[in-house]
Amino acid sequence: VWTALRHSLTPFVEWVDEDHARALAFLALIEKSPTLRFRYLDRVDRWQAGLVAAARTRLAHSGNELYLPVIVAAATGAYRAAGKIWAQSGGGDSISALFDEAFAALAPAPYLDRGR
Repeated sequence: VWTALRHSLTPFVEWVDEDHARALAFLALIEKSPTLRFRYLDRVDRWQAGLVAAARTRLAHSGNELYLPVIVAAATGAYRAAGKIWAQSGGGDSISALFDEAFAALAPAPYLDRGR
């Protein structure tokens, strides 16, 4: 689950790699505009819901109903934190490396990733 969630960020990484300046401007604009920030956070919430639904169908997860929503929320939190650090660095850091570092910091123990 954790690895798949990390890979769900690949389209964003590719977009950032294609045009650092545009990505930085986009993130700065979101941070400065309450309306855009609200829309961004709403989009992240919808993305989370989609990831939870996809994980449930692929894993046929039975057990604790909180497991997948919490793991997905942690993953999107790692995405947001790493993206903010990347933007604050002026895009000097590798966004992919920051995502890897953020996900590694929160990686669940192997026994948790099996859905127990």
